[in-house]
Amino acid sequence: MLQVQQLTITQIEEGRVLIKDLSFVVNSGERIALIGEEGNGKSTILKYLAGIPLPGFEVEGSKHLELPCGYLEQDLLLRWGETNVLDYFLLDEPNGVVEDYRLLGKVPSALDKAHFPKGSFSKDKRLNEFSGGEVVRLALVKLGLRDYRTFLLDEPSNDLDLGSLALLEDFLLSTSVSVLFVSHDEKLISRCANGILHLEQWNRKSEMKATFARIPYEEYKARRKDLFLKKTQVVEKKEAELALQKKRWAKIYQEVKYDQDQCVRDPETGRLLKKKMKTLLSAKKHFEKEEAAIGEKPEGDPYLHLVFPENVALPNGKRVLGYSGPLFRGDKLLIPQVDLQLYGPGETAIIGDNGIGKSTLLETLYEANKARKDIRLGFMSQNYEESFTKKGTILSFLSSDVDKKARDKARLYLGSLRYTSEEMLYPLSSLSGGQKAKLFFLKMVLEENNVLLLDEPTRNLSPFSLDMLDNLLNSFHGAVLYVSHDVRFITRRKAKILKLSLEGLKEMTL
Repeated sequence: MLQVQQLTITQIEEGRVLIKDLSFVVNSGERIALIGEEGNGKSTILKYLAGIPLPGFEVEGSKHLELPCGYLEQDLLLRWGETNVLDYFLLDEPNGVVEDYRLLGKVPSALDKAHFPKGSFSKDKRLNEFSGGEVVRLALVKLGLRDYRTFLLDEPSNDLDLGSLALLEDFLLSTSVSVLFVSHDEKLISRCANGILHLEQWNRKSEMKATFARIPYEEYKARRKDLFLKKTQVVEKKEAELALQKKRWAKIYQEVKYDQDQCVRDPETGRLLKKKMKTLLSAKKHFEKEEAAIGEKPEGDPYLHLVFPENVALPNGKRVLGYSGPLFRGDKLLIPQVDLQLYGPGETAIIGDNGIGKSTLLETLYEANKARKDIRLGFMSQNYEESFTKKGTILSFLSSDVDKKARDKARLYLGSLRYTSEEMLYPLSSLSGGQKAKLFFLKMVLEENNVLLLDEPTRNLSPFSLDMLDNLLNSFHGAVLYVSHDVRFITRRKAKILKLSLEGLKEMTL
């Protein structure tokens, strides 16, 4: 069992309350999906539960969870990247001490079951030499080797190919312990979660709300949508009634005002009109109170009001990118021959097994074409978060201090991402993975890129932010080439699909 009572987490420097008075229980056999907008504290909660230090945060409340606890961290390579595979499986911490060598005998068969080729289990191979999806699969293998009583999984579906996602589903559905997991993959949540913990922030992030429901995800979404529509209808009805009353009031006010101007020589009529005007002004104050009582419409799900300018486009049939030849990762030959011709406008998705070379292909295309003047190439790599390790603020990432026009435009767009003026000056290091992804999309809009290379664009985005990505791509009239394992996203986009294998690229359907 996992239990949290009256948990409050506050960012000390900004004084922002991230989580307030949160209480919930996850029983054995329950698989609770922790969802919410980027930056709402999902990863922070998992780190707190896993006992990871939270510098810069003040924590109040209590927790209880059955030990040992298996924790899959979102930024695993930051701590474990330089660790060799052997030590990774044997150690609890990168600089820890091996306490049980008996695990060695279990590793080869576990790797084989997870479809790793022979030779993966080597003391000479570090974790950062594997692809993003392979690293997640290694983490899942490690979790399966020990007798954990609780699982805390932060984005376990990130970068996994379709076959590995099936392994993850089996892993989740077969466990009988308490599971709390964060994922952007709606399909995974729908199939595996038997409960939802939804974190929200309202009124410009000044109010925190948490909803815990032991129901399937699709049912939760349907109930939430129905409640949202009903609340919106109630507010709109009250607003319409009040607007009608105010319109009638304004008409009477103008009539009385006109009569007052005309009766300067009739004291008795003037006295009556003055009394009537006083009553009207009193009614105006009543309207203001009624308007305040109605409140605002429900904010609904976070939605990125961001589109590409209409001038960001490509002529029909324009050849924008091409590649023909062997594909290398460093000195290692991955695929003997790859042939790709990309024309605009349109969308093309690349799928394939983890480690086959999808990210390498996008990186190769970017390096070969980034200096071209006939296209404006935007690139979001799989490890885009490394771009945020440098010092600077959110606003300075998007525009220079000297270009006031560009800075004002960046501020305007940041507002559409629900950033407050204060948050625009937050350091880049304070952002969650999903917030960084959104900033990347925004930067592409501001730079008016007309060719996009996107490596796993949905990774780190909450399920409630996927509509914003669809909205953004729907407005784009250039050429997009992206790598993705998100089946719902690919099929929804109706993109041309290419599968990368040892035989090269081949068009296919899902």
